[in-house]
Parts: sequence; C-alpha cells; structure tokens
Amino acid sequence: MAERLTKSSNTNPCFGICCFQGKIKLAHLHNLPPELNTLFRDQTPIAKEFRENIRRYNNALAMTSLGCKVDESVNRGNGPYVFKIQGRLSHLAGSLLPQEEESPVYAQLYIYDPAEALDYRMQHEANRNLNRQVMGELQDMLYHRHPATQLYKQAFDIT
Repeated sequence: MAERLTKSSNTNPCFGICCFQGKIKLAHLHNLPPELNTLFRDQTPIAKEFRENIRRYNNALAMTSLGCKVDESVNRGNGPYVFKIQGRLSHLAGSLLPQEEESPVYAQLYIYDPAEALDYRMQHEANRNLNRQVMGELQDMLYHRHPATQLYKQAFDIT
C-alpha cells in the first residue's frame, strides 16, 4: 500500500511503475508446506528462533553457493539490509562427491543418509548455534518435497 499512487485511495489502490499500472499480474504463490507454515506463523520459542536465524538456515540447506561481488556500500544507515551485487550473479555447483578428507557441503549433503547429513550440517561452524530439531524438520521437508534432492540421489546412483 505504501507504493500506491498518491491519487489512489485505500479502498481502490492503483499502482504505477511496480506493475505498469496493473498490466503485470504475478501468479499466486503456492501454499507453504505445513512444516514451514508453522515456523513462519507460530509464536513458540522455536518458531521465533527460526525467524531470527532464517538466513542461516537457508544457507545451511542451500544446494549451491552464490558467486557474486556484494556491494555493502548501501548498508551504512539504520534501514533494512539491502543485498546489492555488482557484475554477474552465478550459482556455483561443485562436484557431487567431496574431496578426500573434506566434509560434504551444499548438494553433496543431499546424497547422504538424512541423519548423517544432519550431523554434517550441525557440525559446521556457522550452524552450531542453530536448533537441531528445526534443521532436521527443514531438511526432511526438502528431502520429501524438493525435486532436486531426488535428482542428486539419482545422479549419485548412476556414478
């Protein structure tokens, strides 16, 4: 509503640049999986901890790493965090198997048994203070609902 045209009303808002005055219509989002919906909406301590650390959970469950040069110059004030990049944005996907003596990361974790993958995730320094139960629920949700997890397992079986 804050982006509506100043000549429009609250009951019949009109928008300008963002959607070319209604010419662009976005598809409705699918409903969240129940596990994720609960974490987003509940007021329990676990749900609040999830929301406070949502970026860390997202990073822990990522299937690729992000390749870009981040421009932090826009984050000097008291406003909300802005993610601004310079140049090209890419997703980096390495080998499906970790190098010898190295722990698996990103997509590599999705070919492991879920309990073993959860152990690896929780041992990572950036994840040590996250809630193991929440991490397990999110990981299981991805194992059961995300199509890429099955593709990683099939690729591993083929190799």
